[in-house]
Amino acid sequence: MIDNLKAFAAVIDCKSLTKAASRLFLTQSAISRRIQQLEEALGGTLLDRTQRPPSSTALGQRVYEQSLPILRAVDDLMTLTRQDAAPTGTLRFGMSQAIGDVILADAVEQLSGEFPTLDVRVRAGWGAGLADQVSAGELDAAIVHATGRHPAGSTADRADYRHCRCGNRPEPPAPARA
Repeated sequence: MIDNLKAFAAVIDCKSLTKAASRLFLTQSAISRRIQQLEEALGGTLLDRTQRPPSSTALGQRVYEQSLPILRAVDDLMTLTRQDAAPTGTLRFGMSQAIGDVILADAVEQLSGEFPTLDVRVRAGWGAGLADQVSAGELDAAIVHATGRHPAGSTADRADYRHCRCGNRPEPPAPARA
């Protein structure tokens, strides 16, 4: 069922069976078969196949919207089992120019040495702007020199000299006090 949901969501996202097949490394007929199986399991038509490209029916749109959190949860579950593995993918972080000049080269070199499959991307900028980019999901983290004040319109809600927590990012648990 999960593979069928992934195939259906990919068709809706890509607006094409061919592009969805390419994204999932499957054939177009495999994508069609998975969607047909999903339609049979749910007892309804999810795609209007009279249009090119196929579009979702009203039921299909509801199924798509309900499937997104399920697919994200499955991805999170799969990630959970790999938490002991070295990080891979892209790490996007920003830092203010003053801090970057002092520590940037050494930090990126150390990260690259410890995690060769991690693509580190650094963006320099002003502290409040970087904090806003973390809040918007454009950066994964930001290192800034905090003054305790944020310009009007900044979404930064807490910062200190050690870290920057912005927007709706979850705050790490407080250390236990003895």
